[in-house]
Amino acid sequence: MPSQHLRESEANVFLANLVNLETVVHFDYAALGEKLETLRRILSALGNPEKRFATVHVAGSKGKGSVCAMVDNTLRLAGYRTGCFTSPHIDSVTERITIDGNTITMDTFVDEILQLKTFLQSRGGTKLLSYFDILTLAAIDIFAQQNVDVAILEVGMGGLYDSTNVCNPTVSGITEIELEHTEYLGDTIEKISVQKAGIIRSNVPAVVAQPNINLPPEQLSAILPKNSILIPPSTRTVENLHLTMPGKHQTKNAAVAAAILEQLRGNCGMKKLTTEIIRDGIATTKIPLRIEQLSTNPMLIIDAAHTVKSTKSLLEVLNENKTYEKKTLLLGLMRDKNIEGILEVLLPFFDKTIFTRCSESARALSGKELAGKTNSKQYEIIEAPITAFQTIRQNAKPNDLICVTGSFYLGATIRRLFVDNR
Repeated sequence: MPSQHLRESEANVFLANLVNLETVVHFDYAALGEKLETLRRILSALGNPEKRFATVHVAGSKGKGSVCAMVDNTLRLAGYRTGCFTSPHIDSVTERITIDGNTITMDTFVDEILQLKTFLQSRGGTKLLSYFDILTLAAIDIFAQQNVDVAILEVGMGGLYDSTNVCNPTVSGITEIELEHTEYLGDTIEKISVQKAGIIRSNVPAVVAQPNINLPPEQLSAILPKNSILIPPSTRTVENLHLTMPGKHQTKNAAVAAAILEQLRGNCGMKKLTTEIIRDGIATTKIPLRIEQLSTNPMLIIDAAHTVKSTKSLLEVLNENKTYEKKTLLLGLMRDKNIEGILEVLLPFFDKTIFTRCSESARALSGKELAGKTNSKQYEIIEAPITAFQTIRQNAKPNDLICVTGSFYLGATIRRLFVDNR
């Protein structure tokens, strides 16, 4: 029997040799739809693990990770066993798969990946499958093995062609939609909305943050399956609720989460999901990189905002404190975001901006590329994010504000550095 170290190395090599759509710049998005049938056949051969638990499936441009966390936290508070699959991760890939709020162990992850590798190779290999495909299959299979009551699956990108769309949803949720991944999802809100709406099933309630999912009635009726059930957010359930995560935008996410939970109570007989439990579970939810305050002197805020609306939500919170002596922004963005729109929102608020490369991915813009998209003169370019952050901290005074935003990858890098050196 190989040592666990060798098994982990084998799993890492297997995953590293797969196409990772999170890091490549261009790929055939339409081909992903054809691959869903392959994933469904694999799940069938595995005994249809996706049918062994209730499933909450969440898509959207912003807020879907927060909604997933709120649903997960509340279900656990009510006494239900949960599995949650989200992306990306901060420190370890194992963070993407949790059981009852706990990250699975590396041993569990490695065992599952190697079992899938052996199984898939016996069926002709993994030529068509991506890194995210394998993680999706692994999460679903682990949830079945762990006998979860409910699995919460966060869409990776879009919805219609996303790997997670092989699930058997009990309730679907679609958070707010913005321009994002326009090369693949489309260059208008309407086109992107069609992709998000692709997770909706016949006779399955779908909680939608925005009326008609941003689509004209005739277009909406043309793309929705028969007997679709669109549910509005439960704003009354979360009225006057004090949330642990800051920002008015989280109240909107909370209303979506509440409606999802109420649908589970009504359609799955989860009677322990009382209104009091729902309010308590949503209120106490907290996850990293959501306007997360890591220090006060200077004030350090790290946020994963990467859309125009999410950057506006960030500024709403930052504007609550008018006493900062100097405000410095560390910004890194992926090239498939609304770059000009984000810069237009963020830059006027800060006294100085440092542009950096948010990750080693080919999808990441360099600091120089970012600087080339602005007419502002109050900036500096430091391509290495850790060096950029250290430079800001060394020059910061106790009453200053440091804000790190633009990407999960940048936020994770700086958060890891700060926590390790605390």
